[in-house]
Amino acid sequence: MIWSDAQMYCRQHYTDLATIDDHMDLSELLRSVHQDYKGNVWIGLHRKGAKAPWIWSDQSKSTFMPWAPMQPNNYGSNQYCVIVADGAVNDLDCQNKFPSVCYTDRADTEGEGTHRRCKTVVENPIRWKCLPKEPEV
Repeated sequence: MIWSDAQMYCRQHYTDLATIDDHMDLSELLRSVHQDYKGNVWIGLHRKGAKAPWIWSDQSKSTFMPWAPMQPNNYGSNQYCVIVADGAVNDLDCQNKFPSVCYTDRADTEGEGTHRRCKTVVENPIRWKCLPKEPEV
């Protein structure tokens, strides 16, 4: 689906399109996606225009952006939405159709004072993934 449809779907059925707050979030997202799907997926990073700042769909500011080399490039002057591709993010035209990754909050059940977000890859059929915490090394 196109980015705006993906956003609407995620907000209706989950919390929102996925955000990536740090390296741990990126790793969890990649593990979720690559268990079921090998292609590009929409995430919640977007902007309103070429000079506008990048923000997340949930309106949080974007501070962690693992851009692919030479990205963002705003090719064609209309790349205002973001996919995850090959472990990095890339700006694309929002009218492209891709599966998306939604999230829902997961409570801090381990008493760490933090909570992580469960990721869901939305495609046909819809699959749910809430990965367990990885053991500390």
